[in-house]
Amino acid sequence: MGTDYFSMIRKASLDVINFLERTDLDPRCRRMLAEVGGGEAFDEFGEYCRINPRLAMTAYTDFRHTFHRLGYSTDDLTGLEGLGMIIVVAGLFPYVDVDIDSLEDPDYALRVAGSFSRFIRGIGGEANIKGADTPLMLHFMFNHGAGVFDWATEYATLVYRWASVMAKADGTITPTEEDVLAGLMKLKEGTSGNNVRITDGCVYPESQNSSPLEMFDGLIGLKPVREEVEKLARFVEIQRLRERRGMRTVPISYHCVFTGNPGTGKTTVARIVAEIYRSLGVLKRGHLVETDRSGLVAEYVGQTAVKTNMVIDSALDGVLFIDEAYSLVDGGNEDYGKEAIATLLKRMEDDRSRLVVILAGYTTEMRRFIDSNPGLQSRFNRYIEFPDYSADELVQIFASLADKSQYALAPFAEVRLREVMAVAFANKDKNFGNARFVRNLFEKSIERQAFRLAGVSPITQEMLEALTAEDIWVDVIVN
Repeated sequence: MGTDYFSMIRKASLDVINFLERTDLDPRCRRMLAEVGGGEAFDEFGEYCRINPRLAMTAYTDFRHTFHRLGYSTDDLTGLEGLGMIIVVAGLFPYVDVDIDSLEDPDYALRVAGSFSRFIRGIGGEANIKGADTPLMLHFMFNHGAGVFDWATEYATLVYRWASVMAKADGTITPTEEDVLAGLMKLKEGTSGNNVRITDGCVYPESQNSSPLEMFDGLIGLKPVREEVEKLARFVEIQRLRERRGMRTVPISYHCVFTGNPGTGKTTVARIVAEIYRSLGVLKRGHLVETDRSGLVAEYVGQTAVKTNMVIDSALDGVLFIDEAYSLVDGGNEDYGKEAIATLLKRMEDDRSRLVVILAGYTTEMRRFIDSNPGLQSRFNRYIEFPDYSADELVQIFASLADKSQYALAPFAEVRLREVMAVAFANKDKNFGNARFVRNLFEKSIERQAFRLAGVSPITQEMLEALTAEDIWVDVIVN
């Protein structure tokens, strides 16, 4: 067994365990496990688990299912691929006595493999989460039970990395493994499912004891956006105060249009606006429902209104965020998008005290879209423009992602990174992904680091953390 492979699979597996231990401490996770349902039978495993048994058993089911889909069997964990399953199971169930570091010794790993296969057969079972039809049930629960999209994305990313290392154990990736990785890639990019995501109110617990505007403090850039949101918040606050004191008020439209290129923070700011409205008493719950054309428009006559109404129902007492809203009118005269718009406008009137809508998309397309319909013009007159990040801000975002994932830029890597960002910024067009571009660059860079470390022995902690100049993925600037 190569030290490089063991280090990669050990890190990928323990990153998952660390993530689960962190979420287990959050009250939102406990509420999710209680509300989603379908895991009561797992409580009997509490004595075996390091964390909440429902969380541990659902994660275990996800990894066992992924392991089988990759073409491996938990009845035989003696191969290199078995190490990943052993480490995950050992992390979830410390009742099983194993020294993870000693698994690098082939003889020790072989002895452990048999007992782990027996333990897994003893656990058995598959989680039955209500409403879940996904390769990763915990991803579904984070999205729909806890309503924390960031958790769902991080979890899918960690499972993807784990599966990717497993698939590369024998030096080749089979068509079956490619299909599994492609499915996990879609999950971590948020492109699968019905494209409706719900983020509950009070996403940031500290906001209960401070101004929601302070949520901007941890974000990079967005200064002009914060100023516009602050103006909106102050205006709403004063009008609400006048209303409570029986004074005349100016009619307020709480609906907004966010314009700008992809990856400029529109969804993040929509969550902040939802929290502001909740804190001021405009909305009772203040959750955010994110969707796009595919979440509203059906394939057949008569179904779009039903589908759109269902999404709107889920957004009542909160904010409905529709990304790339102009695509609702891109299908021509026979397109069902117009039916979705008509349904939306009617519900905005019928439920005006319970529903706030934020439309988002490219600046030119959004203005053309709003101007095309008098109903939209009358309801959406507040625009907030999201500028592209500067090259320096893109560097800061990359550094932040690295720090959160326990990576650090070596001295020459930062120089290289600034060069890449400067070139990318200078050549950007309207499709430039901004923060999404940076996230893609970061993902590719840590993959390059993993391949760079292949064959190196021994691998130190510093080597695992360091991103060098050669790791910074340059090809991404042409995409």
